[in-house]
Amino acid sequence: MTRKFKGPSVKTICSRTATITNAFGNAIMPVVEPSDAEIEAVLDGIGQGGKTIDKQSCVYCSEKATEWDHLNPMIRDKKPTGYFSEIWNLVPACGTCNQSKGARDWADWIGSDAPKSPKVQGKPWEENRRRLDGYLRSRPQRATCIDIKAIVEADRLQAYEDLRQNILKLMKAADEIAAELRSQIVLKANRLMEEADEIAAEMPGHIVYEPNRAARLAPGRAQAHTGTPVPLTDATTLPIGHRVRSVLQHLAGHNHLTDDHLEVLTSKEKSHAAFKASFAVLIDVTGMSKPARMAASRDDGGRLRYYSTFELAYRQRIYALSAQWFEHQRPLFEAWVWTVAQPG
Repeated sequence: MTRKFKGPSVKTICSRTATITNAFGNAIMPVVEPSDAEIEAVLDGIGQGGKTIDKQSCVYCSEKATEWDHLNPMIRDKKPTGYFSEIWNLVPACGTCNQSKGARDWADWIGSDAPKSPKVQGKPWEENRRRLDGYLRSRPQRATCIDIKAIVEADRLQAYEDLRQNILKLMKAADEIAAELRSQIVLKANRLMEEADEIAAEMPGHIVYEPNRAARLAPGRAQAHTGTPVPLTDATTLPIGHRVRSVLQHLAGHNHLTDDHLEVLTSKEKSHAAFKASFAVLIDVTGMSKPARMAASRDDGGRLRYYSTFELAYRQRIYALSAQWFEHQRPLFEAWVWTVAQPG
């Protein structure tokens, strides 16, 4: 199956953070339109003099060029480099090489083992590197690099960066809501698919090639013993604390937590054994006043260790959830979730 089909995967909003960052960097940099003489000077320098766009070759791999690439990237490490779109910083390239090179230095990348680099593709990268290096040494003008911090007002540049960070935070918050909505949609879709399979199975001459296809609706999800999917698709995309909160909400909402599960979650010793947690994952705060709950949520040193704005309601009890989660606990928590999701 995997050799014949590669379908779409679950998309997250935060998977587009690089696009947002690049857009912010590119938006403040100028684009200088080249003259015909400057374009011809570049083409002459790389051995493609007189070639029109449809005849130009990628300077990296020699395949047909589809665009002009920035030799010096405009964005690196999430910040503008100071280089921009001008003819002395551009060369004909193909989309494959452009994507493979990314923000790397072209001279290091062209002969590297990076995915789809000219070397990996078996292209004449050594000859092309010599030709391009020769052009860069002899070109009539070097690419301009602007010291952005020396030109613009520091407070305005910081305000611009703050806007970018705020957008990324909103994207992260939207991803959390999207995960909840996706879980609800999957539940309904699973039921519809199961009903459709049942009807189809009763039709004369109909063959059900893949039984229980609803269980595979969302790759990366485990089926709990009641048939309701336990959300595993966000096991690595959500921060660990948000991931724990989302999963426990889901399990409680579908009555998946047994007495044994609750014992692991509410016992300090068993929480430590299962998750290397310093505190019980859940504490029972049913009927407590707000001051009493706040007191129960603090450790001996007076530090707040449980979420004050989140409650887990289950079997007519109210629990506070530990806010002390760290990345090294993620595989332990996911292993526990997997056991909860298994039949019997």
